[in-house]
Amino acid sequence: STPKPSSAASDVYKRQCDTYKIFILFFTRINNKWIVYIKKKSEAVFYDSKIATKEIVDEVFESVNDRNKLVRTLALAKSAIRHNMANDLPKMNTPTAIIWGKQDTVTPPSVAKEFNTLLPDSNLYWIDKCGHAPMMEHPYEFNKILKDWLGNRNL
Repeated sequence: STPKPSSAASDVYKRQCDTYKIFILFFTRINNKWIVYIKKKSEAVFYDSKIATKEIVDEVFESVNDRNKLVRTLALAKSAIRHNMANDLPKMNTPTAIIWGKQDTVTPPSVAKEFNTLLPDSNLYWIDKCGHAPMMEHPYEFNKILKDWLGNRNL
């Protein structure tokens, strides 16, 4: 038969288990609040919040919890803030199709109009009832616009 642990050892073990349970409950609550926050932010990207599926929320959650991805994303965002491309856009002669969601709240439609004005060879297309990611929210309409634009440009 296996020896019984002493009462003191048993008490330590119970305290460790209780601490572990508290840690798990605390972490789960924080994790759940974080997931709820990410879900709300993901939904805000789209005109139709149902586009923010569990898979999309999980992908965003994974990205913000991956230190390397997060650092790269923040560096890119800071770079975009520091470097206003308004002076560079008029020098870009590459044909450009700008396909924008009319209800984009992340980057407002006024930015699309400004890009279209500044880019010398651009066409601006709007997708109604669409937020920041038209290629995800209205993939068929997005692809049709792009296909027609490429065809008209013989590209």
